[in-house]
Amino acid sequence: MIRIALFILASLLPLAAAAQERLSDKALNQLRVTADQIAAIEPGRVPDILLRAIIAAEQRDHLSRAAANSRVTRQLASMHLGAMPSLRREAAEDALAAFLGERMSPADIARVYASVVYFGRNCYGYRNAVQGLARRTVDRADETVWLALAALPRSPSFYLRDRSALRARVSRIIADMRAAGLVDSAEAERLDSLPLADVDIGPGCSS
Repeated sequence: MIRIALFILASLLPLAAAAQERLSDKALNQLRVTADQIAAIEPGRVPDILLRAIIAAEQRDHLSRAAANSRVTRQLASMHLGAMPSLRREAAEDALAAFLGERMSPADIARVYASVVYFGRNCYGYRNAVQGLARRTVDRADETVWLALAALPRSPSFYLRDRSALRARVSRIIADMRAAGLVDSAEAERLDSLPLADVDIGPGCSS
C-alpha cells in the first residue's frame, strides 16, 4: 500500500508542478480555495449502483489511477472553473485536479461528481435528476433508474431523446463495470437483462 501511495504521489507531482508554473500565485491560491470548497460538498448517500455506474461510464479505472489524471476528477474541476482563455483554463484545470487529488479520495471525488454533474433538462446532481427526470425519490428509485441516469452526463439531450441509444449506452456501462471489476459476470448479466427505466418522463428541474 505504501508503494502504491508513493507511486500515485510521484505521478501527481509533475502534473501539479507544470500547471502551477503557468499560473500566478494569486490564481493558485484561488484554486486552492475552490478545491477546499469542492471537498466540503456533502454529496449525501450516493446509491452504490449509481456510483459504480458513474465510474464505469466516465473512467472505469478511476479508483486505481492518480486522481488528477482521471477524467472524473478533471470533469469535476472543469465544472468549477469560470470562463477564461483556453491555455490558461487548461493550466487551471490541471492545477485544480491536482489539488482535488491531494484533498479527496477517488471514491469521494466520484461521489461529489455524481452530486453536481449535469444530467439534462436543467437537472444538476443525482438528487435533482432522479426527481426531475424519472419522477422518483432517491429512496424509491431502483437500480434500473440509476443505471439509466448514469448514462446521461456524457450527452444528456441525445440519450434523453433516443431510447435505443440509451439502451446501448447502459449495456456498455454494465460491460465496463464488469471489465473494471465493479460487478462480477453474473451480476453484469442480471443487470443487462433488466428493463430500461423511463428517465424522460419528468418535467426537468427548475432553475
